Amino acid sequence: MIQDIRLHGQIGDSIEFYATIAGKDINHRYFFETSSEDGKEYDRFFSPGNEFIIGDDGLTYNSNGGSFCEYMFGVEQPFRDLVKKDVLNRLAIFGTYYDEEQDKLTFTKQTSGFEKYETIFFNMHAVSNYYFFLHFDMQGTQEAKQERLLKKIGKDLKRNINIGSSNDTEIAKDILKDIGIPEAVLFLFKLINLPNKKFYETFRKIYTEKRTVTEEDKEKLKKLAEKYGIDQYQQERIKIDVMYKDLANKRIIDEYKDILIAMEKDVGGDGKALANPKLTRLRTLSVRNDIPSNLFDTLDSMILKGKKIVVTNEPDYIIETREILEGLFLLNQEDNQLIINDDLIRLLKAKRTSVEKRDRTFEGILLDTGRICDEKMKEEKDTTAFENFGYIVTFFDRYDATLAVISQLAFMEKVNINEDQVRSLLGNKKVFDDLKADFFKELFFDPILENNYLTYFGRKKIEYLLHGLEGVEKGESTLHEIVDNLYHTSREEAMYNMIQENVKGRIKTFYSELNTKEEQEILKREIAKDLAIKENFEEEIPDHIFSNVIMNIKKEAVYLHNLLPQIIKTKDAALREDFLVNSGLDRFYIEELEREYFQVNSLGEEELQKIRNIAA
Repeated sequence: MIQDIRLHGQIGDSIEFYATIAGKDINHRYFFETSSEDGKEYDRFFSPGNEFIIGDDGLTYNSNGGSFCEYMFGVEQPFRDLVKKDVLNRLAIFGTYYDEEQDKLTFTKQTSGFEKYETIFFNMHAVSNYYFFLHFDMQGTQEAKQERLLKKIGKDLKRNINIGSSNDTEIAKDILKDIGIPEAVLFLFKLINLPNKKFYETFRKIYTEKRTVTEEDKEKLKKLAEKYGIDQYQQERIKIDVMYKDLANKRIIDEYKDILIAMEKDVGGDGKALANPKLTRLRTLSVRNDIPSNLFDTLDSMILKGKKIVVTNEPDYIIETREILEGLFLLNQEDNQLIINDDLIRLLKAKRTSVEKRDRTFEGILLDTGRICDEKMKEEKDTTAFENFGYIVTFFDRYDATLAVISQLAFMEKVNINEDQVRSLLGNKKVFDDLKADFFKELFFDPILENNYLTYFGRKKIEYLLHGLEGVEKGESTLHEIVDNLYHTSREEAMYNMIQENVKGRIKTFYSELNTKEEQEILKREIAKDLAIKENFEEEIPDHIFSNVIMNIKKEAVYLHNLLPQIIKTKDAALREDFLVNSGLDRFYIEELEREYFQVNSLGEEELQKIRNIAA
C-alpha cells in the first residue's frame, strides 16, 4: 500500500516547496487544494482541525505541529542546545515559548499564525526549512497535544541527521515512528530558497576545491548575489556555514567551542586563564586552514556573552610555549599535522630565551606535557600527541647538544673538538636551517656573538667555526680545516694566558720596564726561560702574542691608574663603557681588575656595584 506521497511546487522564481504526506491509507486520508484569492494563488493542505496554506507571500497555519531546520553556524542557539554535541537541529512548536523566569517551556492555545518567506529564511536556515502538522486522534486541549507531541518527537528530531541531508522520506518515517500512533498521518513541508541555494552551492564548490577564495571568486560571488538580490547578511552566514562544515575546520571550531563552554561553566573562573593558550593555539591552527577569525569571534560572543578571557601574566615566550604544547591535546586525528616549522621555530626561540633567563618554567611545561602524553597514550591508546611531542623533543635534543659544544668552545679554555663533533654540528645546522634560512646562526651564534662577556679568543673560535661550517656547505672548506683552525686558536689562547700570567708576575711596577723594545726583548727571554722550567714550554714565544700581552697590560695600567679613579669619583658611565667597548680587553677580565682594585684600596662592595650599574 502507498506509504507516502510527495508533491512539488514553486512560488515565483525564489521559493520551491515539497509537501510529503506519509502514513497508513493516505490515498483516502490526505487533503489538499489549489485555489486563489484576490488574484493570488495558494496551495492549501488540511485535515480535521489543521490547516496549512502556502501562499505567494508566506505561510499561514492553524494547526498542531511546528517547524524545524538544521542549525546554521553562528545562528543564536539556546545554551542547552549549544553544549550538547549531538543536537544538530532547531525545533519550534507552534504556540510555545520559553519562560526565562521559570526556566521552562510554556504551551499556549495560540497555534495559528502567518510568516513571510523573507522572515523564515532570515531567522531560520538560509536555504532549507521544514514545517509540519499531524492528523491523529488525541484527546485534550491544544496545549496538551502540543506538549505531548514535543515529548514524543522533540529529542530525536533535534538530533536527526536526515534533516541536514534533506532526506524527507526518512525524516517522515522517523517522526511517525516516534509519535507511535499507527493511524497518524504526517504533513511535512520543505521550503527552499532557490537564490540562497544557488549561492550556497556555488560558494561550497569554490571552497571545497580551493580551500580559499580568490579575488576572481569574490567577483563571481558578488555578481551572483547582485543578480538574485541576496543581502550581505545572508551571504556571510552562508559562507560561514560552508566553511564550518568542512571536516578539518569543523574539528578545530568544535574544539574551540568546547573550551569556551567549559570556561563558561567554570563558575570560579580559574579555568579561564588556563584555557587561553588552548584558544590561541586553535586560532593559530585556523590560520593554516584559512578559517576566518570571525567564526571564533562569533563563538566568543554567543557563549561568553561579552565576558573577557583572562590573559595569564606570563612572559610571551612562556605563553607561546603553553599554546603550542597544550595544542598537542586539542585534536584527535591520525593525519593532522599539529606541529609545523613555524611552531618549532617559536618553541626553539622560547627555549633559547628560557636558557638565557635561567627560567625553569619552560622545562616544567615540557615535563608536564611529556607526562600527559604518556598518560594519554596508556589510557586512551592514542599515540598522536606522544608522537608529535617526540618530534619536538628531537629538536630540543639537537638544540642542547649543539649549544653545549658551541658554549664550551666560546667560554672555556683548553676545549678542543674533533671531526665527529663538527660533522654532528654540520648535520644539526642543516636541520635547523631547513626550518628557516640561517636559523642555525640566528639560534646559536648571534646570541653568543652579542654576549658582552665573550672573550677575544672565544669570539675568534666561534667565528672560525661559523665560517668553517658555511665553507664546508659551499665546498670551500673541510672538516679537518675547521678542527685544525680551532686547535691552533685554542693553543694560542693557552699561550697568551700563560705568557700574561708570567709577565704580570715579573713586573713590579706597571710597564716601567717596558718602555723600549730592548726592555721588552729582555723580558721576553726571561719569560721564555721561566716557561721552559715551570711549564716545560720549549717553543719560541710568538712575537704577536707577546706584543698583545704587553699592549693589554699597558691598557690595564691606564685603566687602573687613570680612568678607574676618575670613574669612581665622577660616576661617568660613558667613560667606563667606552673603555670596555674599545679597549679590546675582555669585560670579565676588567671586572676582575676592578674587584682587585677595590679590595687593595679598601673600597666597599657597594661602591663597586654602583660603578657597574651606572650605565643601567
